[in-house]
Amino acid sequence: MTTIKDRLMAARNRLPIFVNNHFLDKKRNSLKYKILSYALFPIGLIEQEKLKRAAHVSQKKENFKYKVIVVSIMKNEAPYIKEWINYYLSIGVDHFYIYNNDSSDSTEEILNSFSRVTCINYPGKLRQLDAYNDALNRFKNIAQYITIVDADEFVFCPNKFKFNLYQFVDKYLSHKEVAGLGIHWLIFGSSNFVTPPEGLVTENYVFRSRTDFYKNKHVKTIINPRKILGYTNSHLPIPLPGYKIINENYQVIDSPASDNVTVEKIRINHYFTKSKEEFMKKRDRGLADNTGKRSMEEFKIHDKNDVFDNSMQIFNKNNNLNKK
Repeated sequence: MTTIKDRLMAARNRLPIFVNNHFLDKKRNSLKYKILSYALFPIGLIEQEKLKRAAHVSQKKENFKYKVIVVSIMKNEAPYIKEWINYYLSIGVDHFYIYNNDSSDSTEEILNSFSRVTCINYPGKLRQLDAYNDALNRFKNIAQYITIVDADEFVFCPNKFKFNLYQFVDKYLSHKEVAGLGIHWLIFGSSNFVTPPEGLVTENYVFRSRTDFYKNKHVKTIINPRKILGYTNSHLPIPLPGYKIINENYQVIDSPASDNVTVEKIRINHYFTKSKEEFMKKRDRGLADNTGKRSMEEFKIHDKNDVFDNSMQIFNKNNNLNKK
C-alpha cells in the first residue's frame, strides 16, 4: 500500500533532478547530500504539485517523439543484449535508453551498434533507482509510455504470437486516471542446464514456475511518466495523487508484490537463473539496489522447472527471431 512516507521519499529521491543533478549524484552517499536533501524537502513537495498539474495538461498532448520506449540499467549483459533488443523491436518498441553501469565487457559496444539505442554511461554503485528517476525526468515529454525492465525480462502476451506493445498497453494507459500497468512475472528456471547452452535464452529455457509461485507476485510497470511521482522501489513507482496503477484486469495495484497474480493477457517472462554457471556470474556482478550479494540459495529458490512452456519458441519462429 502506498503511504505518505512513500510519497515523501519519492519527492526526496527526485531532488537531484530539481536542484543540481550533476553535483548531487556525485555526493549521493555523503552526509552533506543527506542534510541537503532533507533541507530541500519542500522543493520536492512543490514539484509534486507541479507534476500533478502538468499531468492534467498533458492529457490532450499527442506530439510525442516516441509512442513507447524501454529504459533499463545494465552491467555486463553482453551475451544477452542482442536477443533482448531484437525481441522488443519485434513488438513495436520505438527506442531504448540504456544506462550502462560500469560494464567491463562489450555491453557498450553492442548497445552503440543499434540505431534505436541510446547508451548512457552511468557509473557508481546502487544506481538503479537513480537511473529510473533520471529517465522519468529526462524522457517524460518525448515518450508517451515508458517500459522499465531488466535484461532478463521479456514482456509477453501469451497466445498472441503477433502483437504490438503500444496498442496493448494504450488500452489501459489511455484511461484518464491510470498512471501505469503492472505486469506480473513468470519465473523461468534453468531447464536443468549447468553450463550455458548455445543459442537464444528464449529458445533454450522452456521450463518455468507455476503461476502461484510466490516470487511471481512481483510486478514491473509500464508507465505514463507524466503521472508518476517517482521511484523508491524498482518494481512499482509511486503515482501522483489522483492516479493509480492497475493490472491486466483493471484492478488497482498498490504494492510491489501483489497477491492477485494474473498473467492470462500479459506477463513478464523472467529468466532469473538461466544455467547454474550463468547465475554464478550474475551473482558476482552484485546487486543494483543494495550492497549485498546474491546467495546460491536464491538459485535454489528461483530454479523452478515445473511447467513446460515453449511459447517464446513459437513466437520467435513466427517472427523470424530464432537465429542467434
